Amino acid sequence: MRRFLLVALKVAVVLLVIGAAGALTATVGVARLEAVDSGVERFTGPERVAAEDAIQAARGACGSETGERVLRRRRRIITLEILGEPGAGRQEGIPDYRAEVQAYTLFGIPTTKIEVGAGGSISCFDRR
Repeated sequence: MRRFLLVALKVAVVLLVIGAAGALTATVGVARLEAVDSGVERFTGPERVAAEDAIQAARGACGSETGERVLRRRRRIITLEILGEPGAGRQEGIPDYRAEVQAYTLFGIPTTKIEVGAGGSISCFDRR
């Protein structure tokens, strides 16, 4: 009986440590994720319109599985180059552009790099 209680106590301590570590990891991850912004705010005019379009295009790309899309919670514009005037792009009022977007996990860790190119092409590159 005494041995059973010692084993039960050890199991309880291990579960408590695992739970605390999980809670700490989630808290730190959420804080890191909150620190990731879209980067759109640093652009104005046609560049801002293109940046917003690139974020939207990247959101629907790269990751056909539901789990992948859930884990990639934020996207940030890394580079943006305007290639043409508004109206010359995929949609009226959006300039033709090329952008690099970085996806971040639920814990704020960079994962997939997404390139949104001229004419609406999208390429995904996983970090490995």
